[in-house]
Amino acid sequence: MKWILTIGLSLVLPFVGIPLLFYMLWKNEDDRQWGLFKKSVSRQIKGPDRSDYHSDEAYRNAVELEVARLEQLWRSRELFKSMQVEKISGGNSLRIDGKFWTIKKYTDFCTDVLLREPINELIEEWRTDIEESLKRQVYEKQRLHTEAEGLQQKILSDLDKHLGWKEIMDKYTKHLYDVSVENGEWRISYERSLIILTDVSFAIAQRPNKITFQREVDESDID
Repeated sequence: MKWILTIGLSLVLPFVGIPLLFYMLWKNEDDRQWGLFKKSVSRQIKGPDRSDYHSDEAYRNAVELEVARLEQLWRSRELFKSMQVEKISGGNSLRIDGKFWTIKKYTDFCTDVLLREPINELIEEWRTDIEESLKRQVYEKQRLHTEAEGLQQKILSDLDKHLGWKEIMDKYTKHLYDVSVENGEWRISYERSLIILTDVSFAIAQRPNKITFQREVDESDID
């Protein structure tokens, strides 16, 4: 109905209707592209959807192909070590050929679509890998924090030697940590390094990945 009215308006009042018609055509194409984008992202995360296939068998075959790819990588001992597999969020999600996998997605596809049991050993190793990844990430967090505390002592020492704030910041410009000072409060951030050594989701969950401090004013400095 909306299209009929717009076309009619284009004939009666072309200076109004024609621009409106072009706008609606543009918006319709824009909405279509956005819909395709959302659908593509959804399929990457959730996997094949029954609505995309003409029959249950075609849908099941598509799911079976994707599950077989995951299981074959595991059988060949490449699932947790291969460059073909990207670990996300400490291995809680694996990205394979542009598709995202979680333990729940794998087990649901096996039991609900393929009507068979998932490979228990695969799930066991996957969970172990997640636990080991978390331990490594926590270790890196603790190590960076300890090193940042060491850097804090160096900065305090520089301040005791009456080095200016700009000179100190320039001194640590190429350091692994981001050093800054605002209104007399120093900040040493190691979030950038933590992201590189672990991943974004872990780093965000660990915030604040920094230490802040101010130099206590010695009474002798006031004279």
